[in-house]
Amino acid sequence: MTAVPGGSYDAIIIGSGFGGCFTALPLVEAGMKVLMLERGDWVERGPHNWGDEGAFVLTSHYTTESSFTLASGLGKRPQGLCTCVGGPSIFYGGASFRFREADFDPAPEIVARSAARWPVHYEDLEPHYGTVEHLLAIAGRAGDDPTEPPRSSAYPQLVSPLADASKENLGCSHDSRAASVPDSNGDRWRQMHLMYDVRCFRLRSRR
Repeated sequence: MTAVPGGSYDAIIIGSGFGGCFTALPLVEAGMKVLMLERGDWVERGPHNWGDEGAFVLTSHYTTESSFTLASGLGKRPQGLCTCVGGPSIFYGGASFRFREADFDPAPEIVARSAARWPVHYEDLEPHYGTVEHLLAIAGRAGDDPTEPPRSSAYPQLVSPLADASKENLGCSHDSRAASVPDSNGDRWRQMHLMYDVRCFRLRSRR
């Protein structure tokens, strides 16, 4: 375990994944001294990350030591945690979707005054979705997805031409929302976006 630097902090954030980073950003920008704690180590970069064993649940960064049970329409299954600097964001596939309004409705299995229900509604989080989409430079096209909830801000980037081509080849009804950042050559669509589209095509073509 790395020793924690001495001194006092204005805020201490546990976890360095998406939630921790987006919590730390406005605090740091406001001039606060922030300490972020992470139980995992750095993920080694290399071609092996794109191999069959590169999925985070198959790496040493996935642990079930602090597991919990996830209940869904498919039944109950144990869910572990991603422990590394950056958390699940390191294994982020590039697709970014908003919860739908109905996702915030109380589930039928939640009874009485259980604290398991959402304390907020979609409209409470909607402006924050827009903020995060701009930070991640999400590319999308409003109106293509018939299930998309209302939005008050446009996507910060246009849809990749490759996304349009893959949608046509796969018979998809709408685009995926993908993160894309300009690279050093000025190309708007970073390799992460391209690899996401290509991998989607490969997986679906095997069926």
